[in-house]
Amino acid sequence: MASGRQIADQNVATFEAWIASKTDYEFRAMVSRGVLSRTEVAKECGFAKSALDQNPRIKGALRNLEDGL
Repeated sequence: MASGRQIADQNVATFEAWIASKTDYEFRAMVSRGVLSRTEVAKECGFAKSALDQNPRIKGALRNLEDGL
């Protein structure tokens, strides 16, 4: 079984690959109330929504992504 750190690293890699696979148009279609839908992001990445808040690297990358939209 993977450790918490390994799972966190895997989630970051998955999130970064997900960002690279999306177009600006696709991101804009996911915006709800001025931010990306956390539920939709987590569902597409295949991890729990809590990973978006609890993993500081994902949280920062998500903030940067939203700032760039």
